[in-house]
Amino acid sequence: MKKLLFITHDASRTGAPMLLLNLLRWFAAHKKEDYDISVMCVEDGELLEEYKHYATTILFKKKHQSKSRIVAKVLNKWHIKKQLQSLKKESWDLIFSNTIVNGKMLELLKRTQVPVITYVHELQFSIELFLKRGQVQGTLKNADYYLCGSKLVQQTLINQYHVKSTQTKVVNSFVEFKSNQKEEFLSSQLKKELDIPEDALVVGMMGSFIWRKGADFFIETAKKLQSEQIYFIWVGANNPKYIAEFQYDLEQLNCTLKLKLIPPSKEYKKYFNMIDVFYLSSREDPYPMVMVEASSFGIPILCFENTGGAQEFIDEKTGYIIPYGNITAAAEKLIDYHNNRTVLSENCEAIKTKSKQTHDVMLNAPVIETVINELLDSKSSND
Repeated sequence: MKKLLFITHDASRTGAPMLLLNLLRWFAAHKKEDYDISVMCVEDGELLEEYKHYATTILFKKKHQSKSRIVAKVLNKWHIKKQLQSLKKESWDLIFSNTIVNGKMLELLKRTQVPVITYVHELQFSIELFLKRGQVQGTLKNADYYLCGSKLVQQTLINQYHVKSTQTKVVNSFVEFKSNQKEEFLSSQLKKELDIPEDALVVGMMGSFIWRKGADFFIETAKKLQSEQIYFIWVGANNPKYIAEFQYDLEQLNCTLKLKLIPPSKEYKKYFNMIDVFYLSSREDPYPMVMVEASSFGIPILCFENTGGAQEFIDEKTGYIIPYGNITAAAEKLIDYHNNRTVLSENCEAIKTKSKQTHDVMLNAPVIETVINELLDSKSSND
């Protein structure tokens, strides 16, 4: 039985940690006897308890609560020191880092002859940001192989960071496809709760309500379509300062938008049941998990060109790729969907079929296991 250590930068209910959860479930269901798996979460998060169902789980940084900041700081340092001592006693056959930003942990844990796979979900903007924080250098130095969330991620690693092409492989994000089925009664129920007319076109986005995700693009598109029977929902709106600023502007303009901001929730998937079109408004998104999940529910995607891996998946049968930041073009395409429900329905069928052929964990997880075994075999032959 081979010992594998998976490292996640945190256990938040976001793309990369969710993908890791899908992968762990697959290993637990299909390869339980072959591997002894541990998961280290550098930072805490909602998924920590869920990881525990499928693997031995380690929380590297634990925030202790204390009225005294000094006491809390001492306790936190003590916990990290204790974890490091424990980790250095362990011997893994392979380390799997689930993001390029785990470089500092790889520098601490990497040992001779222990292969390291890094699954990269970031593009140049994010990589450069984390390079400045010193969180990427250790990955570029210590990783033996790179799984890439999209072709664009692969090209970025090769062209900008001089990774050898032979050290890379593209594996798109994936979901448990069989569990993602729309339920009409749930759609009607949610529309009633949110005061959305039954016959309205519902345009959705999910994720952090931030600049990189194009929150401002999303808002401006909603403003442009105020007079239409088109409603917008953003699930995961977790930026109180930005939301307050946005709401202040609306009040000053005496403007009411058909826009619903929904806080993060572990039940976020239920909102896919009511979304007709997924508007991926991001400025940069390597191959977003929310796009993968939306496509598995049969929801067409609208995205901007040259913003990431989405355009490697989307075509004229599954959605629209529009010029970067072109709000007018986005609004026009949404009106087209609202007025032509036959085209919308055809796109729904096409994207669900294509997604099953591309994003099913049953197809993608075995590819990752093959890479793991190839590196383990290479290690054995070198010992």
